[in-house]
Amino acid sequence: MQRLVLEREVLREESVSLRQKVAKYERFLRIIQSASRQVAPAPENDSNPTGPKGTNATVRCIEAKWQSVQEEAGHRVYFDGRPSFFFHPFSSREFDDVFRRHAMHSSIDSSLLMFKGKYLGWGIYTGKNIQGKQYLIDHVRCSKTLGRSMDSILNGMKRDDGSSKWPIIPTARDVGVKAEISTQTVQYFDENKYVIVLDYSGDVKIRYLCLVQRSKSQQIDGKHVVKFYFVLGDSEANVRGRDAELPAENEVHWITDEAGYSLTLREVDNDEVEVSFDSFACVKSEEEARSHFIKFGIVVTRWEQLVLSSNLLKC
Repeated sequence: MQRLVLEREVLREESVSLRQKVAKYERFLRIIQSASRQVAPAPENDSNPTGPKGTNATVRCIEAKWQSVQEEAGHRVYFDGRPSFFFHPFSSREFDDVFRRHAMHSSIDSSLLMFKGKYLGWGIYTGKNIQGKQYLIDHVRCSKTLGRSMDSILNGMKRDDGSSKWPIIPTARDVGVKAEISTQTVQYFDENKYVIVLDYSGDVKIRYLCLVQRSKSQQIDGKHVVKFYFVLGDSEANVRGRDAELPAENEVHWITDEAGYSLTLREVDNDEVEVSFDSFACVKSEEEARSHFIKFGIVVTRWEQLVLSSNLLKC
C-alpha cells in the first residue's frame, strides 16, 4: 500500500510537470501559428533597392491572396535586474488608432462634464468612469486661459537645444508609489511620434507602453489648435508575444488599458491661449478616482511652471 501511495505521488508530480511543459509548448505554438511567415530580405543589388532599412519582407494572406508587405523588425528590450521582453513595433495604423480613440473620448464638451471647482487657477472637470479591460478609467479635465501667445507657449515647451519638453512624465511620487521608473524609447517614427516603455520596480512591479505624439497643429475657425499626446497603448502582436514568454518573465504586471493624457492648446487671440489637459487614469475604485485630479494636478502645474519660467528667462 505504501509503495502504491509513493508511486501515485510520483505520477502526480510527473503529471504536473508534463502539464506545465504542454502549456509552455502551446503558448509557443500559438505565437508561431499567428506570426507572419518571415522571408529573407532581398540582397542589396536587387532591382528594388529603395525599400526602408531595418525592415523584413513579410508574407501575409490578404483577401485569400498571399502578398508581400514591408514591416519593421522587432527587438528585445532589457532592463537592469528586471525581466526583458520582446517588443513588436506598432504599424502606423495601430499607432494612429490609439490616438483616434483617445481624441474621441477627450473631445467631449466641458458642459457635459461635472465642474468640481478651481485648483490653483485651473478649472477642474470630471467625467463618468468607463470600465476598461483591467481597471476603471477615470476622466479628469483641467482647463485654464493663459495670457500668452501661442508661439510663446510652444517656445516654452522647448529646451535650449530645441528638443521638446513633452511629455511631462509623472514621477513615482506623483502617482503615490515607492518605485524606480526606467524609461526607454522602443520605436521611433520621427521626432514627433515615438513609443516608449515605462518600467516601475519597487513596491509595484508594473510596465506599460506609451505612445507619444506632439505638435499636431490644425486650423479651426481661423485659430491655431495644437495637441500633444501621452497615451498608453498595446497591439495584438505584443499581446501574443507576452503570452509566449516563460512564466519567470511574466512576473511583471502589464497595464494595457488605454489611459494617459493629452494637452490641447487653442488660440483665443494673439495674447491668449486656452489650455486643456485631459487625463484618463486607471483606478481600482470610485474612492481612488476621487484623488485622481490631485495627483494629475501636480503634472499640470509642473507643465505650467516649466512654460512660464522658460518665458521669464527668455525675456
